[in-house]
Amino acid sequence: LSSILFKTNESTYLLNGIDGCTSLEVLNLSETPISSISPLSNCLSLKNLDLSFSLVNDISPLLPLTLTLTYISLTGAPVQNLHLLKGLSVRVIS
Repeated sequence: LSSILFKTNESTYLLNGIDGCTSLEVLNLSETPISSISPLSNCLSLKNLDLSFSLVNDISPLLPLTLTLTYISLTGAPVQNLHLLKGLSVRVIS
């Protein structure tokens, strides 16, 4: 599995079990009511992450991914700790 797309505005998605997707490279959670991305900390191959217009406000679970993550979209997401990505070689769209 190298790509997952979650798109809905109708229900809350939990990412339980996604931590086993160690080869996952692209994840699109835009426009979903997801708020916790904690399970993503084990997705060590993740390169591209779209959290735009989600409910995610804490991106600290992404810190273990700083060597592989190259792009993250946070447009419209209520992220409180964006400073955690400052100085990293990650293209952040907010």
